[in-house]
Amino acid sequence: MSAPIVHAGLTIPGINQGLIFGTADPKYQLNEVFSLKGATVIDGEIGTREITCEHWLFNNYNYSQLTAALKSLNDHALAKGTLVDSLGTTFDDVIFMRQEPVEGPLYAMDKGWWKKIRLIFMELTP
Repeated sequence: MSAPIVHAGLTIPGINQGLIFGTADPKYQLNEVFSLKGATVIDGEIGTREITCEHWLFNNYNYSQLTAALKSLNDHALAKGTLVDSLGTTFDDVIFMRQEPVEGPLYAMDKGWWKKIRLIFMELTP
């Protein structure tokens, strides 16, 4: 079993697939002046990028504990802090955006109640 994901002090138990990194948004301003050919561009630094992963949330939960863990995740939305993935890689300046349901909740004898979710983060300074 892989280590849990930790974001801004909140431990998210279970196992997950690898992180998927979106393309960083370049920041620029395009200027076009009427009656002149062409355009000018003012370019800035790289902006934000999305980080997602599929996650199986379980911890030998009974049904009410699973519901409470999901509520805790929903309450964590828009929290900003450090993200540590299951391999121990650290990403600073990350906001937890939301979790989306994928599958479940289901019950397994060895895991208790579990649910597959998608975790969505926004890295502010990639």
